[in-house]
Amino acid sequence: MAILEHQHIEFENVLSYKTRVDVNRLEKLLAYVKRNTDALGLEVCGSIIFTVNEVVQLPDRQILGIEILVPVNRAFESCEQYVYKPKFRLVNAVSVRFDNICSFSEANDQLNRYLKQNHFNAASKIYYIIDSGCEQQQISLSNNALVSVNDNII
Repeated sequence: MAILEHQHIEFENVLSYKTRVDVNRLEKLLAYVKRNTDALGLEVCGSIIFTVNEVVQLPDRQILGIEILVPVNRAFESCEQYVYKPKFRLVNAVSVRFDNICSFSEANDQLNRYLKQNHFNAASKIYYIIDSGCEQQQISLSNNALVSVNDNII
């Protein structure tokens, strides 16, 4: 997997949804969120982003506490389930592409090794960008993991 530096992503009008999900149902949840934004009168206008805030390892499964960020076509009023964020921006990021949504943790490990080898300090969480250009509202298998870095060596 090739690693790219100095990446930049920016979205306006972002829907934020925090939840917990079994790691095996993550792909289905992301597809569900994408399919159902129209119920709020919104259209998805970019790739879906998620970050993992917590990992709970149970004997028989793994539960992720995640935040899903969806760029939408307009501002909306926040409610109990969804929060409006006017802007999402990640600058000076290091990215790695991964093939399968289930292998996002491998991309996480690879990014962390790269940061350590190059003496970079993470300035953000790792964000997973899910390219969602498929016409059938499916999540494609072309994905990126990005982390913003502070590359100062002091």
